[in-house]
Amino acid sequence: MIPPILTGHSAKLPAHHPDLSFRLKVNIVQLLATDIRLLCQKTAMTRYILSLLSLLITCTVWAQNDYKEISLPDLMKKKQQGDNNMVIVDVRTNGEFYDSSSRNIQSNIGRIKGAMHIELRDLTQKPAEALKQLEEYKDKEIYLICSHSYRSRSASNILLKNGFTHVTNVNGGMTEWFRRYDELAQYRDAFYETSNQYKNIAASQVAKDLVDGKKLLLIGIYNTPRFFWDSANKKAYEYVPHFKNAVYFNYEDSLKVLELVQKQKAVLWYFLVLSTQVLQS
Repeated sequence: MIPPILTGHSAKLPAHHPDLSFRLKVNIVQLLATDIRLLCQKTAMTRYILSLLSLLITCTVWAQNDYKEISLPDLMKKKQQGDNNMVIVDVRTNGEFYDSSSRNIQSNIGRIKGAMHIELRDLTQKPAEALKQLEEYKDKEIYLICSHSYRSRSASNILLKNGFTHVTNVNGGMTEWFRRYDELAQYRDAFYETSNQYKNIAASQVAKDLVDGKKLLLIGIYNTPRFFWDSANKKAYEYVPHFKNAVYFNYEDSLKVLELVQKQKAVLWYFLVLSTQVLQS
C-alpha cells in the first residue's frame, strides 16, 4: 500500500516501481522539514508564553512581599545600640531553635539571645494562637529569622496579611553567623548562644588559624556509598581542593577517630565531607 504521505503522481505508482523509493524519501524529507519549521514556531511561541508567565509570577511575588529586609550584621548593630522598639522572632522548628534536632543535626546552629520562638508551622496551622503571642508587639519592629531566610519570608507575609505593618525579614538567616563570620565576630559573645557541646566554625576562621600557624587536627568524614549518586559524589570530591595533612574516616569509625585524637592531643576540627552524623558521637 502506498503511504498516505505520498500524493499526486507518486500515489499512482506500483509499490515496486524504482521511482517510488526516491519520491518517498523526498516526501519524507519535505514532511520532516515542515514539522521542524512548525516545531520551531511552536517552541518560540512556548518560550514567549513561558516568559510572560514568569514575569507575571515574579510581579505577583513582588506585589505580595511588602516586608522590609535587613542583614544580620545590621540587625546585631541595632541590638548593640540598645534599640528597644524591636523584637526578633525565630520561626524554625523546636529542634533547630534548641539545638536538639537529631534527624537534621546540621541544622543545630545556635540562636540569637532573647529571640522569641514561634514555629512557622504554628503560624500556618494555628495562626490565631500563634499571632496572639505577637499582639503586644504589633506597634514595634518585628524581625523574622530562620536558618536561610526562606521560612522567615513566608512568616513575614503571614504577619502582613494579619495586620502587622512593621515587618522585616532577616536576609540569609542564622547561617550568616558562619558565612559572614568576620563581620559578626564582634557580636557573638553578646548576642549568640548555642546548646551544642561542639563548636561550629566558619571556613574563613579555619583558614586564618592555619595561616597563623595554629596546630589543627583536620578530620574529614564521609558516608559509605549506598546509591550510585553517593559514589558519584565521593568521586567528585576527589577534584575539590582539600586541606593538606587532613585525615579521612567513615563516620562509623568513631573509635578510630577517638584513638587518633587521644594520641595527638591536638585541637580537633571536624571537617565534614559528605556527612554530619559524626557530630552525634
